[in-house]
Amino acid sequence: MIMVVRMLGVASLVLACSPSTVRAAPSPALQSVLGFCKAHMTVDFPPEKGFGSPEGGGVPPELVAINADKWRCLDGQVLVCADSADGDQCARKSDDRHPRIVAQVCHDLGSSDDVPFYAGHPYRYDWACRGGKAVIIKTYPLDRRGFFQQAWAQLVVRNGVVSPTEAPEVVR
Repeated sequence: MIMVVRMLGVASLVLACSPSTVRAAPSPALQSVLGFCKAHMTVDFPPEKGFGSPEGGGVPPELVAINADKWRCLDGQVLVCADSADGDQCARKSDDRHPRIVAQVCHDLGSSDDVPFYAGHPYRYDWACRGGKAVIIKTYPLDRRGFFQQAWAQLVVRNGVVSPTEAPEVVR
């Protein structure tokens, strides 16, 4: 099966990190993910049980093979994401422009180009501190459900071939 991934609103690509090609019928786990999304339409945090091996964290082997370690449903389609090492890439983000924790960190730091990860990571922004105040220095686009738009890609399954070539952009 060809697993083509379409960036939401952008060009088509294939999600993966390995240069190999895999030919096989969709596993029962992948078929159940596709069926789950068709039946439930939009689910931001699908259950992990029953969709893949325990080692794969509930991700079917075909998705693990293309380096997707998270999946969710949007409008009946399967979206996939390759998470970052800090586990932040695929998470839902806050649109809060005045978070208390970032304000407190900047108050304590005074001026800094780096806001500590624990304070700034749940937001769609990169922050800096200027004169004790939090300043947004970069904004990342979110999809309509609040996830990094460029981190999630639509999965399309066709004709029994998996041919990975490249993954969505890592945001952070």
